[in-house]
Amino acid sequence: MGRWIWIGAGALFMVFLADTLASAIVINRIAGQNAELVRDADGATETFPVSTQALLTEGQPPRTARALGGRGVLFGTQMTYAVPTGALITCRITLLAANCDGGWRIEFGMP
Repeated sequence: MGRWIWIGAGALFMVFLADTLASAIVINRIAGQNAELVRDADGATETFPVSTQALLTEGQPPRTARALGGRGVLFGTQMTYAVPTGALITCRITLLAANCDGGWRIEFGMP
C-alpha cells in the first residue's frame, strides 16, 4: 500500500513538472514572436497586430490589439486581448494549438 502512495506522488510530480515546462515554453513563444489576431467575417478579414508592450506603457500604436493579462492553464496559458473595436478576446494557447473565442485566431511569427 505504501509503495503505491510513492508511485502516485511521483506521477503527480511528473505531471506538475511537464505542465510547468510546457507553460514556460508557451510564454516564451508569446513573448518572443510577433503575433496577430485574425478573424474572417462576412468575406472580409480583420487583422490586428498584438502589442505586448501595452502591458507596461500607456501609449499604444493605433489599430493594435492590447494584451490585458493572462493566467496559467494546463500545458499552456490563457491570454485576454482588447481589440480597437472594443471586444475582449480570450485565447487559450498550448504547445499544440491556439484557440480563441468569437471566431478569432492568433498567428505567431508575423513581421
